[in-house]
Amino acid sequence: MRATVLTPKGVRYDLDDAGRPPRWPWVLGCVLVVTVLAGLAFTLRTRISQALPQRRSQAVAAPLAPAPDAARMDPSSGSMTNSRARWPAALDGEIRHQLDGAEAVFRADDLASARRRYLELLERGNLGAAAPMVEQRVGEISMMLVLSPRPMPEKVEHVVASGESLDRIARQHGVTRELLIKSNDIRHPDRLQPGQHLLVLDKPLFSITVDLHANALRLLLNGKLLKRYEIGTGRRAETPAGLFVIRSRQERPVWWHPDGRTIPYGHKDNILGTRWMSLQATGTTTVVKGYGIRGTWVDGEVGRVATGSGIRLHNPDVEELFLMVPEGTPVRITE
Repeated sequence: MRATVLTPKGVRYDLDDAGRPPRWPWVLGCVLVVTVLAGLAFTLRTRISQALPQRRSQAVAAPLAPAPDAARMDPSSGSMTNSRARWPAALDGEIRHQLDGAEAVFRADDLASARRRYLELLERGNLGAAAPMVEQRVGEISMMLVLSPRPMPEKVEHVVASGESLDRIARQHGVTRELLIKSNDIRHPDRLQPGQHLLVLDKPLFSITVDLHANALRLLLNGKLLKRYEIGTGRRAETPAGLFVIRSRQERPVWWHPDGRTIPYGHKDNILGTRWMSLQATGTTTVVKGYGIRGTWVDGEVGRVATGSGIRLHNPDVEELFLMVPEGTPVRITE
């Protein structure tokens, strides 16, 4: 039997058979408390999330303060700081003025014009101790242009036609498939869209010169410096001079050991690094077997003469070079 009573506040509710009040007022009260707490938590979270980006931007901006040394750039992302180059004190006044002019254009983010100015200064010569710094700057700017969708005089626009593939476009313009993907930030290489716009180096004439004495490899584009790389070489009898061409290119190369063993990529005894480009002698150059440009896993092999033949680069450098130079690229090695 249920009874109805009047509470002190004038609220009526039924008692159950045991004389107990119902539970729904307590349930309703808990729901209201949970709802209020959830609303407060959401408001607090929103305010915190709005404040964090400002703190992050301040933390990121702090390291970008002007530095006293040469400007630091990230070719892969195209970002650069506002730091200025410090040219040698003994530099000729007119040359210093021209270098400062090129630097100002560079800092204004007109990379193609800055590269042209630096190249003109290199061609004139008389840079003295500033020459390596200018070569480094040319390389940094060049990679920002070549390995990104940014325009440069050597590039043309290509509009993808229906049914075209990356391999076909690469062959048409004389570039590697890898460069086409990297320079246009193509996320799905096998799903090109008709009408898609690409910026492509058009029939670039890449060539390589290797200076064994200076342990330096220079990559040229249409006869002009693109980038200078530090290399490691073998003894003169093992790293011969002459004229060569790149005969083949391999990612994740397998190494055939002189004793006949096949050393797979990634094995601790595989010395070839992440990329291998074999060299074939041309003209009157003495034929050399197993000769090429490769990466290395060994710290300290680059920048000096070491045992073994071949031209060694740090793995990130040989991977970058591999992106650009196709088979048939001429290579001139001098002592």
